[in-house]
Amino acid sequence: DQSYKIVFLRKQHIMKNLFTLIILSCFVFNAFSQTITIWHNITNTTKFGSTDRIDDIYFLNRRTGFAAGPSGEIYKTIDSGRTWSKNLTGAGYMRSIEFSDNGKYGIAGTLIGNKVFRTTDTGNTWTDIISSIPDTGANKNRICGLAHQDNKFYGVGWWGTNRARFYRSNDSGQTWTVQLLDSTLATGLVDITFLAPNICLTTGCRYYNGNKLESVVLRSVDTGHTWTKVFADTTIGGRIWKIQFLDNLIGYASVEPYFFKDTVCYLTTNNGGLSWNMHAAGSKPSTNPYAGTQGIGFISQKTGWIGGWYAGYFETNDSCKSWHYRPYCSNFNRFLKIDDSCMYSSGYSVYKFDSLVTVGVDIKAKEPVCSHYLQNVSPNPVKDILNIEFDIAYRTNVVLEVANIANREVYHISSAQMNKGHYKYSWDCSNKAPGEYIIWLGTDEIPLVQKFIILK
Repeated sequence: DQSYKIVFLRKQHIMKNLFTLIILSCFVFNAFSQTITIWHNITNTTKFGSTDRIDDIYFLNRRTGFAAGPSGEIYKTIDSGRTWSKNLTGAGYMRSIEFSDNGKYGIAGTLIGNKVFRTTDTGNTWTDIISSIPDTGANKNRICGLAHQDNKFYGVGWWGTNRARFYRSNDSGQTWTVQLLDSTLATGLVDITFLAPNICLTTGCRYYNGNKLESVVLRSVDTGHTWTKVFADTTIGGRIWKIQFLDNLIGYASVEPYFFKDTVCYLTTNNGGLSWNMHAAGSKPSTNPYAGTQGIGFISQKTGWIGGWYAGYFETNDSCKSWHYRPYCSNFNRFLKIDDSCMYSSGYSVYKFDSLVTVGVDIKAKEPVCSHYLQNVSPNPVKDILNIEFDIAYRTNVVLEVANIANREVYHISSAQMNKGHYKYSWDCSNKAPGEYIIWLGTDEIPLVQKFIILK
């Protein structure tokens, strides 16, 4: 009996220690898993100008890539982002960058400064080619998005204009033609992608009936000479921002909203962009005051990410059946797939995904800090005259609008390039319907949003 009791106690001790080990292992694994992510920062030792976001990237392969942003600089890496060289500076607000199939030729578009740049030596030197682009009128030569087919380049812009443009070069960027789109299709364009040499899609918005804003996707089967509107939506307002296709059928696009500003929305298509459906991925952290879902990217139908002007990103690993907020990285604008196991993204930094789980370095989400500032509107609530004040930290494109959340109506106040300074506007709302409204202050850097109430 005594021997049996000893054996029994030993078994109890072993089981207790085993149980403790299991619990401890789970705790350690969970704690450790919080420090491991599939995205990691590849620009820890590089300061990309004075901006809080790198607007666009382009990689020729896993090793050779380029980064461009609002500071007017272009950087190049030949070692997967471990080191970067600065190859252009003082270019104005740099929004887009693209290279030809052979990697020799490249184009970079700006939003400030009326400049477009070209390289003929894989990005080592850049030349302003604005004299070769016959664009005239308001908002000219502001290229938001670029795409290419072999050595042909195509561009679209600008996000805040009232006359959308399509840029085309058939000779590696030497000469260009500019096509103004009909306002029934789009007034502002953001991004462009190609499915085939003659099939392309572009994203943006259009203003219509004076005070309505519609987000749109356009599709062309003749290399952009004619366009068909394949998606239009007014319920969330704003613009369709970035677009990506995994193949000739499966595609995704992000929605930068005016209304429901905390809801992260995206589009999907499974027929080559002929039709689209809108979905919600979730709500941004309640502590974040900024609007602006912009970046979207999938490395497969199963796995994808959505981000924007807020801390962290949303991730799906089950083909969009569910989305989960991850508190890593921030300010996403571009996701770029290299192959089935490698992807880059641009935001507060340049980030890299590979199929191996990688220990993250300095990738905790950084809350966006914008130098521009939208003050509290007054009075709030308001019956007749609303006072709007804001500060612009440096030269940028500014679109100031008021939107009725219930009626989905948008009232345009101002659209201009503004220098650093303090600005005041008054808006007469005495004849507007009572209810909840928003001030939408759009800049090239970030959209700022503030709610207010109109009373009878």
